[in-house]
Amino acid sequence: MRINQFKSISQIQNEAKLQGQKQLPQIAASGFQQALQEKLNHQPELTFSKHALEQIKHRRIELDEAGIQKLNDGISSAREKGIKESLMLMDNVAYVVSIRNATVITALEAKETKNHVFTNIDGAVVL
Repeated sequence: MRINQFKSISQIQNEAKLQGQKQLPQIAASGFQQALQEKLNHQPELTFSKHALEQIKHRRIELDEAGIQKLNDGISSAREKGIKESLMLMDNVAYVVSIRNATVITALEAKETKNHVFTNIDGAVVL
């Protein structure tokens, strides 16, 4: 039987500490979940390697905003399929693209691809 129904200050402080410790992992976990979700939702912008830019300029390959958007859409499709390195075919041009970091590695005109072997790709996307 309890004589004193009031809690001491130290008991209240200890209970508050315990409740705070129980809530901290939930806050940390939700913060982590939010950061992870933001990272997963963020998709890097399309970039071109120095080599790809040189090849595009040298071969006079024309690439407008609509073409860049098609490449971005192709990257999204490839990412959904789990592709990491892709050969993308668009408008008689073959692009080798790193899907992980959304970077065009090289670009070749269709006539240059005859008897050409593409290595280190795990998928192809026809745009």
